[in-house]
Amino acid sequence: MLRNLYIKNFILVDELSIDFEGGFNVLTGETGAGKSIIIDAISLLSRKKANSSLIKKGKDKAIIQGVFDIDYNMGKILEEAGLDYDETIMITREIKIDGKSVYRLNNRVVNGLLVNECLGDIIDIHSQHDNQYLLNKNKHIDLLDQYMDDKLNQDVKKSYQHYYQLNKQLQDDINQSFNEQDIDYYQFIIDEITSAHLDPNEEYELKQKEEGYKAIKNNLAKYETIKHIYDDSLYPGLYEVQKLFRSFKMDDLDNTLSSAIINIEDVMEQLDNYIHDFNIDEDTINHVEERLFLINKLKHKYNRSVEEILTYRTQLIEKVDMINNRQDHLTQRQAEVNEAYALFLEDAKKLHALRVKKAKELEEQVIANLKDLMLNNARFKIMIEESNPSSKGIDNVEFYIAMNAGEDLKPLHKTASGGELSRLMLGLKVIFAKLTNVETIIFDEIDTGVSGQVAAAIAQKMKYLSKTIQVFAITHLPIVASYANHQYKVIKTTKDDTTVTSVISLNKNQRINELALMANGKIDDAGLSAAQALLESNQSWEG
Repeated sequence: MLRNLYIKNFILVDELSIDFEGGFNVLTGETGAGKSIIIDAISLLSRKKANSSLIKKGKDKAIIQGVFDIDYNMGKILEEAGLDYDETIMITREIKIDGKSVYRLNNRVVNGLLVNECLGDIIDIHSQHDNQYLLNKNKHIDLLDQYMDDKLNQDVKKSYQHYYQLNKQLQDDINQSFNEQDIDYYQFIIDEITSAHLDPNEEYELKQKEEGYKAIKNNLAKYETIKHIYDDSLYPGLYEVQKLFRSFKMDDLDNTLSSAIINIEDVMEQLDNYIHDFNIDEDTINHVEERLFLINKLKHKYNRSVEEILTYRTQLIEKVDMINNRQDHLTQRQAEVNEAYALFLEDAKKLHALRVKKAKELEEQVIANLKDLMLNNARFKIMIEESNPSSKGIDNVEFYIAMNAGEDLKPLHKTASGGELSRLMLGLKVIFAKLTNVETIIFDEIDTGVSGQVAAAIAQKMKYLSKTIQVFAITHLPIVASYANHQYKVIKTTKDDTTVTSVISLNKNQRINELALMANGKIDDAGLSAAQALLESNQSWEG
């Protein structure tokens, strides 16, 4: 839900901040006051294309900022992106003079795709000119499946993809040609890999042994140096010193030196034992180095890891077997394709039966909503015909409608006029909004060209819809505005040759004045009395 909208230097807006509530909100004001600017600003938050013409004249950038409640899906997206959040999130878009945009989530610069992912499903902006997905017959099957709210269509998608992949492999095998040289080449590779006796774990184990042997060799070299110093210099030198001490008749020094010599000999003996404990096997070391050389050679030659080389060998064995036993292989492949298609067809038929059943329910709900919207003679039919197999099953779905008595049912895109289509869309949104993640829906003058009971019916439908989601509507009709929980007036003023748009939230007395002005173009006692009665009557409507 949209909690706050902040706009600065955007088209005719200097700077404004508007707090919004849940329920049914309307934006009113004179024609040209800039009501659509608010809608444009909201749509720009969710990555609608922007250019520098949207920046107020004389400024270098425009800022649009929205504060939204966090829902489960948005929270999940933010967690996956590694972003912290609380109960609300602030989304900002700066449009610069060069036309480029900067996006922020809670003041942290992010990619616009992430913003679109967060807002793409929770904001739905609807106008008389924004019904393309309803008119696109290719979308009708998705709308029906969305209404069904069943996982069977996902089962069909998976089974079709399995069948499709197997069939593609079969066609590739059929179209593939080979010669004797191919077989010889494949067999050479198979033999080379087989003779290497590769093991996915061997390389790691060999490297561990190699490191160990390197450490041993390093210790042996140091031992030889120590041994050389001791045998050639230290040992003879100490005994020469001892002889000299004894010639001095200095028993204390002689005894101390004798103890030192004994300790040094003990150290050397321990060192000898330590070195001899090493299992130094040159043949084993050579084997390790040869295996590592071979493994690295094959990895470099085939540009694959050991695991991938072994998988490659298996694929080549299958390929050689397929070449040598081509017909048997193709027969087996065809059997697998047939089995996969049978499973897909079984799921697709179940989905077809469910679609037929749910289509009747949806037809009844749409017709009931159209009657509520004063389209009493409208007939709505969901045509389900057989189609070529696809990831959506074996059905072709298209919406048909007749708006007036005596008319034949025709495809939706060939029948409905703008006003009628808007009412149809409103009726559908009442049904589908409960099944989607939409939290805020915006209707931009969908009541254009209607009045009286029809306008009241449209207002009541939007009020009913606002019980579960936040609804905004731009309207020129006082009867529509009178049903809203909250009313905002968009005002355009001119000062010093500069036009500025501002927005104010109306209290009850201000709403009465505005409704009187909307109805009669002036404010007088009679108009105020009628406006007050209209507001109080329609505010009590519960639906």
